Amino acid sequence: MKTTLFITGMLLSVVTSFAQEIPEAQVPASVVAAFKKDFPQATETKWEKKADAHSVKFKVNGVEHKGWLDSNGKMVKHKVDIKESELPAAVTTTLKKEYSNFKVSGVYKMLEGNVTTYEMDLKNDQEKWEAVFAEDGKLVKKKQKDKSGKDKPAKDKDKSAKAKKVS
Repeated sequence: MKTTLFITGMLLSVVTSFAQEIPEAQVPASVVAAFKKDFPQATETKWEKKADAHSVKFKVNGVEHKGWLDSNGKMVKHKVDIKESELPAAVTTTLKKEYSNFKVSGVYKMLEGNVTTYEMDLKNDQEKWEAVFAEDGKLVKKKQKDKSGKDKPAKDKDKSAKAKKVS
């Protein structure tokens, strides 16, 4: 019993030490200033401290965003909720051709450096996948999920999803 309590306590302390919501006043002024310059219309901002960087969740015109900023306030990664109808034509074509038997949900546009990708969940009656596509419609990465949404061990061959394992 003591071992279980100890392990539980350690896990909780590790999880809470990686990301902690903090008030904006505790975020370095240079980081906040850079963020506000790039997103002056941001509302509902919530800051977190992560290792040597900060992340911020916010809304712009009701659309949810999440950004990761380095210690100088440079946005190194930016995730924005989008509608399926906002996907590039090449991604839509791939979805229609290769994943026509899947429902698309949870669509995000991810900007990291000069690279833009599109993340989404693909689900049908038998399977659930988390997939990432490049702007040209090519599958970049996929992860199978179980019914509860947790990662499932990868399979080498997946005939029903018609997707190749991409590194």
